[in-house]
Amino acid sequence: MKRLDSPELALKKQTLTAWAHILYKNGWIDHTRLGKMVELIEQLDQSKYVQ
Repeated sequence: MKRLDSPELALKKQTLTAWAHILYKNGWIDHTRLGKMVELIEQLDQSKYVQ
């Protein structure tokens, strides 16, 4: 496992946020779920480890 550096973390957040908006635009999730997903994505920080 490695710690995410800042640029890598920012890119992952952008990618996840973009996917959440795509799901919303296609009608697969509602506005409430979109807001929750974006909120959780923004809470990700560098103290988290990934494989």
